[in-house]
Amino acid sequence: MIRAEQTLKNGITLLGDNEILQDCIKNIFKFNPDFAHGYRLSGLLKLKTENSKNAYKDLKHSFQFNPSDPETLFWYFYILCFHLGRSKITASLLKKVLEIDPLTPATNGSAVWHSANVGDFENALKSMNKWYEMEPDSVVAAFYVGYFLTACERYEDAFSFIDTVCQKFPDENLSQLLQIFKYSLQKDKNNAIQLFTDELIQYCWENFEA
Repeated sequence: MIRAEQTLKNGITLLGDNEILQDCIKNIFKFNPDFAHGYRLSGLLKLKTENSKNAYKDLKHSFQFNPSDPETLFWYFYILCFHLGRSKITASLLKKVLEIDPLTPATNGSAVWHSANVGDFENALKSMNKWYEMEPDSVVAAFYVGYFLTACERYEDAFSFIDTVCQKFPDENLSQLLQIFKYSLQKDKNNAIQLFTDELIQYCWENFEA
């Protein structure tokens, strides 16, 4: 979710504010009402400004018009898995994702979310480790490795990994969240509470909403 939100925010920043982006989408459909990328862009904007149900309709159209495009496939998979919990559909889509684009972090991210969605945290962790190997400087990838280590109840490994992440990314909000996870699991309430700054709370509101 966090990675997707950051990608969407970056895209909107490059094109302008939401109103400008909406005008761009309208112009796209004037020239080509069946343009798959237009529907994808519209779906991502609705995911940010409206709700997942409206976004799903546009992302589904995008997929129907261009089912073999890796980015279109990823976003369609993403909304089905993360927002709508359609595990039966995403199982078949995941096979397609792996066939079309097997060597990217986004593909491993798809495998992560599908496994997590069906409660298979061990396989989610395996896929997440592959993602982190591809992007060792990604605090997002590091965060989810730590998260799934705790979900798999591998606490000693998780605590050691969290310490490493906090040393590697000392000023990142996600590092602070991992540290909170660690303190909470260790029943260290005081240290956990001290890390909840206004900045961190705002970050959580902005990045972890469904």
